[in-house]
Amino acid sequence: MFWASVLAGLQLLGQWEVWVAVGVYVLGTFVYLMIVGIVMGGEDSGGRFGVGCVFHAVAGPFVEGMMMAVMMAFLLPVILSGGREGGLPLSGLAQLWWPVVGSGVIATVAVFVLCFLPLVGGIISKSVGIQAFILGVIILRLLAGHEIESSAGAAGVSGSFYPGLWASVGFLAIGAVLVWALMMGTSALVVLAGGRDKAEGLLQVAGLATGPALAVLGGVIPLLMYGSHIRLAVEHQQSRPALVQATEEPAPLTTDESDRYSRVMAKLDKQPLGDEDLSELRAVFDSYTKRTGNWITREQYDATFGVMKTMVDYQYELGQSLLVSWDRRERFTTSRFASLAQAVDRLDLRTPEVLARDEACLQAAAANQRYVEDEDGSMYEFGRDVILQKMRENDLSRANWEKVKELMEEFVR
Repeated sequence: MFWASVLAGLQLLGQWEVWVAVGVYVLGTFVYLMIVGIVMGGEDSGGRFGVGCVFHAVAGPFVEGMMMAVMMAFLLPVILSGGREGGLPLSGLAQLWWPVVGSGVIATVAVFVLCFLPLVGGIISKSVGIQAFILGVIILRLLAGHEIESSAGAAGVSGSFYPGLWASVGFLAIGAVLVWALMMGTSALVVLAGGRDKAEGLLQVAGLATGPALAVLGGVIPLLMYGSHIRLAVEHQQSRPALVQATEEPAPLTTDESDRYSRVMAKLDKQPLGDEDLSELRAVFDSYTKRTGNWITREQYDATFGVMKTMVDYQYELGQSLLVSWDRRERFTTSRFASLAQAVDRLDLRTPEVLARDEACLQAAAANQRYVEDEDGSMYEFGRDVILQKMRENDLSRANWEKVKELMEEFVR
């Protein structure tokens, strides 16, 4: 998995979005330093120079954290799809502004604290690449952790898909070697182009021009490998056959149990489940386990609710995609939609005809159509209000499933 992650991460360097993100990051760094220079004035400015130094010392790390958060949010669809999807559009970034800002602040504070740790603190504080890598890892896990958990649930398994400490160190080491090779290659080209007489001056200019980009690449390259490791680990787990196969048909519910169970479950996307509903559901499962002696295994529990979580998450991402497509008047999907659609298809949670209808709805939303055709050919009213209503129903269903999940935990043995 380690070397596969390395190769997959290096392949992502062929995506133009990566280089645009690095370029914008470097440009933002230059703009910020220019602002600091204006604030500081000259060394003879006295108070202004001191204020500028304090401003740079306090604001600098947070500016870098914010730029890294924006860069990671833009690149997440690229990294987690293996380059199959493009970068997050500006409209998507605007919608995620608060999570992006929050993750940037948290990551910056975390790196600041790490710089004071014994032994490793000095290494972190002196390496821009390591700081960029740690910032990116924290931001990735804050912004994409929910998606990774959803993918794990779709596979019906539990566990961590993140690289370990030594794998991360290995990614950093490979990134450092590649950046060093780029620096040596750049220096050699400068010397060959300008001759020995002009080499020193040209090297200084080249270092000034490429230094910031190479420094941040020392963190970005390992980040691409880190994210690729997560993607490959999830895909590997999803490709595995189901871990648990029933050896015999479970005893069916009685007519009374089925009636009570059905009445409660019919409310999932219509109204919040109250204490009375949950008590009724608990009584059904209690009656069943006492009558049959069958309890829910941990594997069955994880697989069942992993599948249900995948379905609910797919509905949520479909709603978000439809709403943005309607408002932008062009087809748009969230960064999680494609992977969840694949999981839903693989688990047979929606038929190919229904998935095709979902795609038709995305096209209809982009065109602001007022009616859509169902898979059986019937026409249904469609529009922004309809999309919002379906999103509210899905939010309700999600909240109710969490209640059911917590209740069923009582019957796991």
